[in-house]
Amino acid sequence: MAKKDELRKIKITKFPDGSGGYIIDAYFHQWGTTNYQTEDGKDFPYTIGIIERAEDGRIEEVKPEIIKFVDSF
Repeated sequence: MAKKDELRKIKITKFPDGSGGYIIDAYFHQWGTTNYQTEDGKDFPYTIGIIERAEDGRIEEVKPEIIKFVDSF
């Protein structure tokens, strides 16, 4: 696992649609892919970001549209 000083800093919004201010500090680990299953049972793959929250170290999968890459917090 990479050291925090080697990871890109990001801010994320708490709103799932990407609206609002980018207020949560986090570190970006990598892009990933996951599947969403539609109501008719078909799998739809989509990209997610794997991030680590700066405040408590929680690892989360988030949608790309809520990520903003920054130089510093």
